[in-house]
Amino acid sequence: IRAFDLRNDTLYFVEESPAGDNVLFKYWKGWKVPIVKFDSTTIKEVLVTDTGIYIVTQEELKGYSILAIRNTNKLDTLLSVPFAIGSLTCQKDTLYFAANYENKWQIFQFDLSNRKVKTFADDILCYYPAPSSSILYYISIKEDGEIIKYIQKNSISEELYMDSLNPDTHVL
Repeated sequence: IRAFDLRNDTLYFVEESPAGDNVLFKYWKGWKVPIVKFDSTTIKEVLVTDTGIYIVTQEELKGYSILAIRNTNKLDTLLSVPFAIGSLTCQKDTLYFAANYENKWQIFQFDLSNRKVKTFADDILCYYPAPSSSILYYISIKEDGEIIKYIQKNSISEELYMDSLNPDTHVL
């Protein structure tokens, strides 16, 4: 098992075959059903919400992507970047994740309705975002260990444009 999530008594999980394929399965009431197979891409995370299934993938020499399976049951690329991302979470129509952008772990906010990306960074390190209705909690580091910090969600204002992330990458 490479990644998994649980939603409404249904288990979603990823298995890696000996050949290196990654397959996302749905397990419900004794039935194991394949959802999607990736040949040369590694599935790093799976997040299942009321609005869809979100998948963090890594493709060697290309980078990381966030993919979605929503109402149409088609795989949609939401974002592709040349750096590591993880700790994916969702609240309403917004995805939150941590990413190692410009050699610094930062929190990113991705609006699913308009596909805009915003970010903020603490002085040292930000990861494991946990959104509430108006506040975004996250983990940071201080001299004697980790600490939980927070920011008002409406103050996350540094908007990134896809061209600034990677000139060869764009939102589809």
